[in-house]
Amino acid sequence: MPNGEKKIVSVGSRLAGFIGAKASREKKLQAAAMQAEFTLHDTLIILSYLSRDTDPEISSQARKNLIPAARNWFNRPDRPELPEPIRDIVLKVIEKVGLGEKTETAGSAGDTVGGNIGLLGLGELL
Repeated sequence: MPNGEKKIVSVGSRLAGFIGAKASREKKLQAAAMQAEFTLHDTLIILSYLSRDTDPEISSQARKNLIPAARNWFNRPDRPELPEPIRDIVLKVIEKVGLGEKTETAGSAGDTVGGNIGLLGLGELL
């Protein structure tokens, strides 16, 4: 996206209270620290917006929380639809930091054991 080009995302009044021009620093910090209840869709919008805030405390907190939120969104089979600019940011975060340990350490087909518990000698352990 060129420097002069801005993409607009419409948000509801509740979100605007946390990220809008009239939002207080306290409200922004509360949203960046995820101390308010939001849907995953709204969380990603808020954190994407606040990660570019001019206040370094707000932006660093938002970036820190954007990573697990982006991973949660990416790992969901029913990913909520996101506005294009937010989706681009989330996909860039995933591309940069990866999916984390949960999916990387997930068992492969070679790690699972199939068969009768008694025949495998595991019945005594259970």
